[in-house]
Amino acid sequence: MNMNTFSFPDWIAECRVEDELFGQAYEDTPAHFRAWLKKNIAQLWVSGNPDSGLEKQIACSWSSGFSLRRSETPVDAVILALDSGSVSPVRVLAALVPALTAGVQSVLALHVGSGEPSPSVLAAFELAGQENVATVDAEGVTSLLEYCRKHEAGTVFLDLRSRPEIIKDNPYVRYWRSPQVSRIALCGGGNRDLRETIAFAHPDLSVVECSLDAVDGRFQAVIMPDGVEQGIVGCHLVLGPGQEGCWMWQDLPDSLFKRVSLLLTDC
Repeated sequence: MNMNTFSFPDWIAECRVEDELFGQAYEDTPAHFRAWLKKNIAQLWVSGNPDSGLEKQIACSWSSGFSLRRSETPVDAVILALDSGSVSPVRVLAALVPALTAGVQSVLALHVGSGEPSPSVLAAFELAGQENVATVDAEGVTSLLEYCRKHEAGTVFLDLRSRPEIIKDNPYVRYWRSPQVSRIALCGGGNRDLRETIAFAHPDLSVVECSLDAVDGRFQAVIMPDGVEQGIVGCHLVLGPGQEGCWMWQDLPDSLFKRVSLLLTDC
């Protein structure tokens, strides 16, 4: 399927989050926290190395007598699934923005279950320009994936739900589950503003103040506001000075959002 021809089903429009909620969430988020979200978006955008076009081709030739042409195009759709436990705006952005930088045109955020996305997550969506957000139940997720299957739409399902449910096998869906994050280490000094920033970015996490020597595999991230020391190994993410309120997923590759085709020919 040409991704320009794909659109989500009409019934999704009936489940969309009201525009007023986005505006209210933006206004209710203090300016200094919005600044952190903007910084995180900008860094994710640049690090994602967005393509200038929607199709990318690379051609190589070898002296052994053959040539290779590699073509990349974005997948048709991305579905970002959240639930009531998905309350970290920066961890949500770290999954959303790579889909946008990859050039995917149909991106839908789904809040699965009762209620609405948290205000801070809605503010993050607003700042990232992602207003295609809907609330559905588990049956709605199943119906949406079946719709993608029937339309043979290449789809990426980004699962950030705190209580994920196994989705039915679908040959057109690539599934990515965000790593479970429960504890982050704070090594070094931390004033009140820093603690408030961390609490805003990760309201669901336990932040443990400890020395670098105490950091081990129990921690998914380490925050070091006084400077990053040499020799940090085994940490998925280290946040140095000025990065305490940001996040990136190191196992979410750009290739997940691309269709790749190879053409082999003789030179």
